[in-house]
Amino acid sequence: MKTANAIIQAWRDFEIPFENTSYAFFAIEANMICMLILAILLSKQQAASGKSETQVMYVRSLFVQVLYCLSGILRVLVDINIIQKTPTSQYVITAVNFGLYACFCWLLFVYTAYNQDLDLMERSDLKIISVVPFLINILLLLLNPLNEFFVYFENNNLMPGALFSFMISINTAYPAAALILIVMHQVKAGEYELKNITLLSLYPVLFLIIAPLQALNWKVPMMCYAMTIVSIFIYISYADSLVSVDPLTKFANRNGLTRNLTERFRTGLEQDGELDKLSLLHLFAVDIDDLGMINSSYGRNEGDHALLTVAEALKKFRDQEHSCYIARYYGDEFMLVTNIKDPDELELFMEHVRNYINNEVVRAGLRYKIRVTIGYAKYETFTKTETLAGLIEESERSLNENKEQRKFQSVWQQSENVRLSEEEVA
Repeated sequence: MKTANAIIQAWRDFEIPFENTSYAFFAIEANMICMLILAILLSKQQAASGKSETQVMYVRSLFVQVLYCLSGILRVLVDINIIQKTPTSQYVITAVNFGLYACFCWLLFVYTAYNQDLDLMERSDLKIISVVPFLINILLLLLNPLNEFFVYFENNNLMPGALFSFMISINTAYPAAALILIVMHQVKAGEYELKNITLLSLYPVLFLIIAPLQALNWKVPMMCYAMTIVSIFIYISYADSLVSVDPLTKFANRNGLTRNLTERFRTGLEQDGELDKLSLLHLFAVDIDDLGMINSSYGRNEGDHALLTVAEALKKFRDQEHSCYIARYYGDEFMLVTNIKDPDELELFMEHVRNYINNEVVRAGLRYKIRVTIGYAKYETFTKTETLAGLIEESERSLNENKEQRKFQSVWQQSENVRLSEEEVA
């Protein structure tokens, strides 16, 4: 009860500068500007084709935000009596506004989980758990007319009820959980696979700061600005991913690989003590030998399935065996960037990659085998591999050399089998 009284007093003290209706124009203008920006982002995302789960969550969050800003405008109009100010109208629009905010928090949490390539949302039990705080909010809002735990009326004005702070805090569980997911992913991702942590952490940090302030005084339109800023940054991040992420495998593409290697070269050459780490850099080229045959025999859809199977195997290898940066360089070729200290690990590294691919083919129940050829290049000073272009060129040369060697071995084996057969006949 002391907490509730303290919140009520803080609410009253904070509202003193806004007791008249002079705030109304500013609040309506702020919500309208934010709603216009969000509507533009929504229309652009709606026009995009082939939406992923991440994009779907983003589109839904934009739609909820537009409704939130609209409800904010209606809330102001009720408060200044443009729309008739009654206990019912005040409560309904406040409940809608708060419910939309709770829904938005849940959607952005789900967006964060998908954005981190986590499998959390694939499990039905975790999906149900994630929506529990939102459902609690909705239940309390529906029951409020009976118990007034959320808000009550005093002199025809809304005041926070005993459970008001609980409902605010349960919503902040979403950005707090999202921040934990982001930090966990960043720790696991490795030094050079880090996504832009500033962009990723902006949403939870901003909401953890703004939500309590907005709760103290709903007349200051802080939350609509926070939502809009976050949505703009998400859109910028998404636009950036279009030029650096392969849409099929979700690995980095050729441009992403170039950016990653450029960053490694830059930090390795500029920072003291980092040159030794750069000297451990290895670039592996992994090529699917039979993709053309798979496409011609089973169709391109099955070819994509084969690519995704290899991608899943490489992802498991990265997560379970050896931390490395993975990119789909082009077509049927992947690139793996990693640091290897012991030269004896090279053959073991490549053998484990093949084993993971073979195991994934079996697990996926494919009707065919997938063979890969692997080549690699090592960073070395005073050679062509001390440049980015030279390192890639050398890995490609090694790959092509190993391909030719495998073809030669295959032809030799076939001719040897024919010779043995002829000897048996004779």
